[in-house]
Amino acid sequence: MIYVGFSTPNSFKIFSFLTKLWMRTNYSHVYLRFYDEYTSKWIILEASHGDVHLVEWNNWLLKNNPLDETQYDLDQKHRREVIRFAIDHLQKPYSMANIAGIVFYSLFGKRVFRDGPKAFICSELIALALDNRITLTKPLDLVTPKDLHHAIFGAKNVK
Repeated sequence: MIYVGFSTPNSFKIFSFLTKLWMRTNYSHVYLRFYDEYTSKWIILEASHGDVHLVEWNNWLLKNNPLDETQYDLDQKHRREVIRFAIDHLQKPYSMANIAGIVFYSLFGKRVFRDGPKAFICSELIALALDNRITLTKPLDLVTPKDLHHAIFGAKNVK
């Protein structure tokens, strides 16, 4: 099993504040959490603080406040694919171009600043990791945490 969660930092961060303001949500981030049997630890996959990385759950909680999570029951094959995806994308840079592209698209309706699989924002990374287990209505480079929350929890539960 894996979990997809939505969170906010424990302390004030300007980027998070602006993201929540822009999306009109109480969260600014999306992450994926899985259990590693070898180490007996919960691990977070996220794109933040400059790159794609893994963080142990208790260390992640020191700086983050999870607000919403949902569980995905995956068979062993699909769970392995998600973890391999995570490992394959470690250390890829955070995509400020995607952030600019989302803002530009929402203001002017034109797609610009696409960097594909070279760099990620949190929502794009987690949407790709889920590999079509959720239905999205826009290209992945334009998907926000709010879009993922809506796709997972539905319109009536969008926060």
